[in-house]
Amino acid sequence: MKRFAWLVLAALCVTVCEQPGSGGAEEEEWWEDWEFEEEEEPPPVVVGMELVSKPDTTLYAKNQEFEGWDGLELRYLYSNGLLGDDPLETEEYTLSHTVIDTSVPGPKMVTVSAGEYTAQFQVYVMVSTSVLQSMTITTPPKTAYYLGEPFSTADMVLSGQYNDGTKSVPVDSVSVEGYDSYKRGSQTVKFRVNKCSVDVDVTVKVAEKDSVTLVTPTTTRTAFIKGKDFDLAASGITAKVRRGNVTATLSAGNGLFPSDITSYDKDKAGAQNLRLTLDERTAGLQVTVVDVAPDVWFDFGYWRHSGDPNGIGPGEGKFYTRPNEGLVLAPVRYLIGYDDDHSPRADTAYTWTVTPPEGCAYDTAAATNKETFTFKPSVTGTYTVRVEVKGRSFVTGEEITKTVSVPVVCHTGAVATTKPRIPANVYGARAIRNFAPGQFTQSGNGYGWSLGAAGGYIVWEVKKHQESYSATGNAFSSWNEPGIVWMQEDRNNNYVPDEIWYEIKGYHDTQDKLTSQITRRYAITYVNYSGSGGSTNEYGQMINGSIYWVDSRGRAARIPGGWPGVWGVTGSRVTFTGTLLLDNEKYDLGTSDGSGDNGAGGYVDTVGVTGWSPYVFPISRAIDAAGNPVTLSNVRFLKVQTAVLKYGDLFGEISTEVSGGTDLNYVSSFPNP
Repeated sequence: MKRFAWLVLAALCVTVCEQPGSGGAEEEEWWEDWEFEEEEEPPPVVVGMELVSKPDTTLYAKNQEFEGWDGLELRYLYSNGLLGDDPLETEEYTLSHTVIDTSVPGPKMVTVSAGEYTAQFQVYVMVSTSVLQSMTITTPPKTAYYLGEPFSTADMVLSGQYNDGTKSVPVDSVSVEGYDSYKRGSQTVKFRVNKCSVDVDVTVKVAEKDSVTLVTPTTTRTAFIKGKDFDLAASGITAKVRRGNVTATLSAGNGLFPSDITSYDKDKAGAQNLRLTLDERTAGLQVTVVDVAPDVWFDFGYWRHSGDPNGIGPGEGKFYTRPNEGLVLAPVRYLIGYDDDHSPRADTAYTWTVTPPEGCAYDTAAATNKETFTFKPSVTGTYTVRVEVKGRSFVTGEEITKTVSVPVVCHTGAVATTKPRIPANVYGARAIRNFAPGQFTQSGNGYGWSLGAAGGYIVWEVKKHQESYSATGNAFSSWNEPGIVWMQEDRNNNYVPDEIWYEIKGYHDTQDKLTSQITRRYAITYVNYSGSGGSTNEYGQMINGSIYWVDSRGRAARIPGGWPGVWGVTGSRVTFTGTLLLDNEKYDLGTSDGSGDNGAGGYVDTVGVTGWSPYVFPISRAIDAAGNPVTLSNVRFLKVQTAVLKYGDLFGEISTEVSGGTDLNYVSSFPNP
């Protein structure tokens, strides 16, 4: 999406859109008591200073030599209720006493100052010259607290064993350590006097009067995969508990626990009301469980949808090659072979087999346990290439096995087909548009075709083979929306894009910091749970509906853009495969860095960098599925595909715009084919 950043956010959002729901009185009653935060809070600021631990020695015998302030720890307190990560350095604060007079018995109050903030603690001097050796708790302190409530030593009685007998220990001399008033759950509090200590377990809970708000990193992060156990840490959900002017943020493992979540059904697809119970308070959040499953397939370069589960697009569902020429094949792994942190596993196994034409043999030994298979037949005919993929299921965590096969035709001349040639529009351009969900997947208004979010693409036929081809976008400084260019030959001379697509590598392939983020054979599924909900924009797209995505690595989210049914997507789901350039989970605005590296070349809709054009694409940069250079001699088709998965909040998804190209003239002026 660009359209000049949506006309500067539609004049800074004249209209505010609401997130859809199923409606009805029952739903309104469920939500009326809950707050939902969609905007990030301002960064926390220092509001005070807190004593974390007293000095090592706080109880002195009369006339005992002063031992100094070692062990004293102070930290700044922030407006979100959290303490600073690092203690204050000694030069950052001053003490009202630098030396304690131990000749005079009694409590000695010490004030610590750091700018406008102060803290106090007591040091106690005994009347006797007894030295404390150990201590016990005779009467325990209060052990149940509400979030934000300070610790109390009232009514606590300590008994000490001294070198000359048993005596009471002055509570004022005790250092209370380990208590965090904004850390929900069980805590162990240490009471220390000099080198003697004793522990007490306490609990901190949320009070009924506290305000509780469930928050996700962004409003799009409320999607989960069907069949997978709820993972609180992976969800990114936090709870903000507000008491007065102070807010404490609870997160997974830090005051927020899986047992707090109820009403989640991992086997029920669609919208669910997630309930969070925090002691005396409850809060709710609507989430969606997306129905997808682990799978493998071969990528024909076209969309997959509910009516086309095998992923066969405009071609015939076959690959083509010639005798003694290597054809690199590789399966797409969807939710197979990834850890819960979405990283690929090295233990995924591959077994390749080939069923050749009758009377022919083929040895697959060279492909043993390799993800890519260079198939090189010597005899013409139709072969069946099959791969078995064994790896960890992202959904269940168990090892599973999936298989997929594909026909490969080895031929020497033209191949007849029943598939029609891409029809020409009134301008003579032959193009196929398969857009992903997005705000402006459209033609017209002089902005070109917006391909939608990751995976959306356009294919067109060129008139003749050339050494390079052009495709233009509408990028401007600091806003790049890279689209990868693919090329396909027509070696079977049937004018149908039914052969192998070859990627044209770009700038990211030459930069170590960017190459590590590239994911090839990436897949993303978009699912539309809107039904008749949502609304329609001026281009006939459904917007503000319940549209979600799940990618091959197991990430899931809601997408605010429109469902591209008007452009040919049938059914309620569509899957795209291709290459993802930026494999991260950033959902920031991207206004200063749309592509992630402030410009890139070798991709459509970028501003380019030195040596890498954003609109000229030489065939010499073509690579196969294994990343090896290939020589193309009869290019007939070009494809441009959105190659980033990133959202700009109200600016919409980052999606490649194509405004023109070789033999395509100016696409934004074209009517629908």
